[in-house]
Amino acid sequence: IGQSLADLVMQEREKIESLEKEITTLREKMGFLNEGDNQDEENNGGDVEYFVGLGTGKDVPKYLRWFGQVKNRMLPKREVEHFIQDFWAARRKENERIAKIEEEARSKKKPLPAQETIEEFMCSYLKAKHGMQARIVD
Repeated sequence: IGQSLADLVMQEREKIESLEKEITTLREKMGFLNEGDNQDEENNGGDVEYFVGLGTGKDVPKYLRWFGQVKNRMLPKREVEHFIQDFWAARRKENERIAKIEEEARSKKKPLPAQETIEEFMCSYLKAKHGMQARIVD
């Protein structure tokens, strides 16, 4: 029935790799250092009070679109880890929901629904969790 577990794992791995590339690009745009650069950590956001928003252009992911300053909340590692775990748990739950819908659609020979990209899902997830764009960016 549908894709094998190995195929699904490969798709998720490709999405993760795509996100890692996007994060690297965004870090470069925001002026963060890459690991291994020979400068103090305080220059890569560790002690910065505000970040500069990336703007609202199409090349900026929807969940990062903001013009102006964004306060650095200096979240503790534990809180960031919890957020990441919660995000991936929500993504797995959404994938399971979509798989059921796809299975029903196949059995009834209906068109399959389009699955959200990771970027679209991140935006949906943050909107559901925080609501308005100002809270999402924060």
